[in-house]
This record gives sequence, C-alpha cells and structure tokens, in this order.
Amino acid sequence: AKTLGSIAKLYFDKGDVSQAIELQTEALSAIEKQVGKAHPQYVAGITNLANMNFKQEKYKEAELLYQEAIKLKREIKEDEVKMFGILQSLA
Repeated sequence: AKTLGSIAKLYFDKGDVSQAIELQTEALSAIEKQVGKAHPQYVAGITNLANMNFKQEKYKEAELLYQEAIKLKREIKEDEVKMFGILQSLA
C-alpha cells in the first residue's frame, strides 16, 4: 500500500492526476484492509486522495473526502493542530 501511495504521488507531482487518483484509491483500499479506517495511515491516504481530487477541480469529491478525514481524525483523537491543514483545505 505504501508503495502504491508513493507511485501515486510521483504521478501527481508530474501532473498525471487521473493516474494518481486511480493509484491512490487502490492504495487506500489496501490500507483499509491492513489497518482499518480509524488509523492515521488511512487518514493520511484519504487526505492525499482529497488533495488530488481538489487539484483536478473535483471539488465536491474533495470536500467529502476532507470531511471524512476530519471525522476519522476526531475518532482516533488526533490533535486538533494536526487537523489544521485539512480544515484549511475546506475553507
């Protein structure tokens, strides 16, 4: 899962956002199977996916993913300071 996420980031960085989203979605599915949704690694993956959707101007999809990331961070009792980036993306 980590390798897929890294490859997705490479595609994202070179501008192939569609391919990055596809790989990140696959990585997120693998992460969920390994550690579940209530885990910092899953939250990081879903935040990355939200960022990719935002970059592709899929704002509604990005918003839903950001909201899910915030909900999960609260469930796992993540520090509010760590949520600032996600909250800022929603603004």
